[in-house]
Amino acid sequence: MLKTHFKTHDWTLTTVMLLFCAISITALYSATYGSKFEGYHVSMGIYYLLGFLVMFVVGIVDNAFLKRMTPILFGVGLLLLVVVLILDTTINHAKGWLLIAGFSFQPAEIMKLFLVLMLARFIAGRQVEDGRMTFLGGVLPSAVIAGVPFLLVLVQPDLGNAMAFVFIVVCLIWVGGMKYWQFLLMIGLAAGLLVTSVHYYKVYHEPIEQYFKAKEKERWVERIDTFLYPDNVDKDKKYHIDSAELAIGSGSLEGEGYMQGTARRGFVPYVYADSIVVVIAEEFGFRGTALLLMLYMVLIYRIVLAAITAPDSFSRLLAIGIASMFLFQIFQNVGMHLRLMPLTGITLPFISYGGTSLLTNMIAVGIVQGIRAQAAAVSTSGEWTPVGKAL
Repeated sequence: MLKTHFKTHDWTLTTVMLLFCAISITALYSATYGSKFEGYHVSMGIYYLLGFLVMFVVGIVDNAFLKRMTPILFGVGLLLLVVVLILDTTINHAKGWLLIAGFSFQPAEIMKLFLVLMLARFIAGRQVEDGRMTFLGGVLPSAVIAGVPFLLVLVQPDLGNAMAFVFIVVCLIWVGGMKYWQFLLMIGLAAGLLVTSVHYYKVYHEPIEQYFKAKEKERWVERIDTFLYPDNVDKDKKYHIDSAELAIGSGSLEGEGYMQGTARRGFVPYVYADSIVVVIAEEFGFRGTALLLMLYMVLIYRIVLAAITAPDSFSRLLAIGIASMFLFQIFQNVGMHLRLMPLTGITLPFISYGGTSLLTNMIAVGIVQGIRAQAAAVSTSGEWTPVGKAL
C-alpha cells in the first residue's frame, strides 16, 4: 500500500508545501523578532511537521470513506460553530475561538473543508445523466447547506470566512452542473443586490452605524467605510490598511532587505498572521511577492489537474472545492492589503501563523494527494488499498 502511494504521490505538490514552509518560517522570524510574539516561527515549524504527517496519512484514506463520514463531520462542524457562540471567547474582536488546554482553535477554518466535503457529496448525488442538476433539487438545497455555516460564522463576526463559504458554493454549483441561464441570472441578481445595498448603505449610513454600535459591532462599519469611502474615514480607523499600503510600496522591485522593513517593527498590525504578506512584499519586493504568487499558481494548477483526472464525480467536485477555498483566501488576503477587497481577518494559506489554518490546509492537500493516487491506480489498473476501504 505504501509503495503504491509513494509511486503515485504528487511530489511537485509536496515540493510546493516544503517551499511554503521555508517562506513561512523565514517571514515569521523577521515579523516577530524582538516582539512579544518572538518564537512563533518555531511553533510554525512544529505545526508543519505535524501537517506533513497528517497530509501523508490523509493521502492514503479512501475518498469513499470520507464520503460516508461527511455528514458526521459537517454536523460536528456546525456544533462547534454553535459552541463558540455560546462560550463567547473573543479574540481579535471575533467570538470564533475555542480554548482547549491552552491552545486556541478556530472551528470556522476546518468548517470550510467540511463544507466542501458536504457540497461535493450532495451535488455528486444530485447530478442527472447529462452531468447537470435542477434548480430546486440541486442548486437551492446547496445554497441552504452553505447558508447555515455562513450565518453562524457571520455573527461571530468573521466576514472573511463567511465570504469564503459563498465563493465555495458558487464554484461548486457551477462546476456541478448548474444551467448557464441560472448561473447568469444568479450573478445578475447578486450584482444588483450588491449595488442596491451599497446605495442604501450610503443613504442610511448614520442609522446603520448607530445600530451596529448598539450591537458592539462598529468595526464592521469601520471596515466597510474604509473600503468604500476611504477619504471620509478618520486616519485612526484606516491606519492598518494605510500602513500596509505604504510598507508594500516601499518594497518596490527588490525590497528593503531581509529584516530591514518597517512592518516588522510594529508599523503594521498582525504582521505574523493576516498581514504576513506585507512583510514579504516590503522586505523582498515585487520579485519576492511574485515568486510566492507563482507558487500559489502551481498549487492551484496541481489541484485542478487532480480534478480533471479524478476517478468519480465526488472526487472531482472535492478537488474543485479545495481549489476554490485556497483561491479565495489568497485573493482576499493579498487583495485586502491592496484595497481590492475589504479588510478581514482571513489568513494567507500556508504562510500566516496559525495551527488551525495550516492543519486544515494540509488535510485538504492530503485529500488531493489521495484523489491523484486513486486516479493513477485506476488508469494503470494497479492495486489500490486505501485506509478505510474496509470500514
